[in-house]
Amino acid sequence: MDLARTARVGPRARSVCGVAVPGSLIVTPVRLRAKKKGWFGRGASAAAGEAETVLLLRGWAPDAWTDADAAAGACAKTEGVVRGSERKGRFTPENEPGEDRWFWLDAPALAESRGLPRDAPLIQAIRAGSGDETTYPSAATKEELMRFPVSPEQHSGYAATWFALSAATGALAVVRIRRGVGRRF
Repeated sequence: MDLARTARVGPRARSVCGVAVPGSLIVTPVRLRAKKKGWFGRGASAAAGEAETVLLLRGWAPDAWTDADAAAGACAKTEGVVRGSERKGRFTPENEPGEDRWFWLDAPALAESRGLPRDAPLIQAIRAGSGDETTYPSAATKEELMRFPVSPEQHSGYAATWFALSAATGALAVVRIRRGVGRRF
């Protein structure tokens, strides 16, 4: 892990023990171990004997947290999934790569600012099991990644509600037009 080139993406508040705590997402460039030539080392790296560098989204950490305890150049084994950038929200400010201020996760720009190719993969770390959420950065679990904010049943309910409202509005418009435009309530 290249901790000197770690970026914070935020602010991102998170509830810790029922209290909103300001923090950010921690993204660190990680050099993968080079694959050796031979039967077991085929195909995974860019070229034989060459290590690939990726961006690792390590998880959320409070603003007061630092990487002070971690050793520079530390080796770590982690499990993760490839993910894409976030979409910029309507009211989200623009990222300022020159000042290293990131408000939303823009993987190509973040990679470029860290001296990596724009197409460097972004890997989101996964915490094994339920784990200890007080260890920072706190990565997501597989269950959290599989949870969707709107279930198919809720979506069907929303669709039925809006269809009924639009049908009622259409019916009222037809009644109003048939009565005549000149009459008021």
